[in-house]
Amino acid sequence: MPPAPACVLHWHRATIDRPVVDTITALRQMAKCRPADQTVAALDSALREGLLDRSRLRELRDSLPARLHHIVDRADARSESIVESLLRYRLQELELHFELQVTLPGVGRVDFLVESRLVIEVDGWAYHGDRDAFEEDRRRDAVLAALDRRVLRFTYRQVTQGWMQVRRAILAALDVPSAGRLP
Repeated sequence: MPPAPACVLHWHRATIDRPVVDTITALRQMAKCRPADQTVAALDSALREGLLDRSRLRELRDSLPARLHHIVDRADARSESIVESLLRYRLQELELHFELQVTLPGVGRVDFLVESRLVIEVDGWAYHGDRDAFEEDRRRDAVLAALDRRVLRFTYRQVTQGWMQVRRAILAALDVPSAGRLP
């Protein structure tokens, strides 16, 4: 399957003094033509950045065909990045129980605590690209190991371009029997 285009041009009637559509219109178009996980990530970002509140989210949901309501229902402002949103959506698709942005003693906040035993961190280069951040991540991993928690760290590229490998690693870490047979 060829990759989806990075940008889709939609013609929309707009006034001459306002050549850009509003947030709701943009998200409505996205829900209709982009993969659900990407739309959820955009919704999460809009909520997190204050471009959308819960009442506007309901307005968006009501303006969409019923078959797309489930996408809007998954929006969650707690995801702190696009990659967290994508991973959250995919963990939901795997029907795994997880908590988002959990604070653990001696560690601080972790991105995901899956099935109460696996910590998943999604690391962007911008926040983890210097020596101090690298050292802090290793300290946290050691504390988590002492708490008998396994840690998996994934990058944006791994989650977006190597999902099947990430999926296998998560399922194997959770000792899901079918993990070894997955493509």
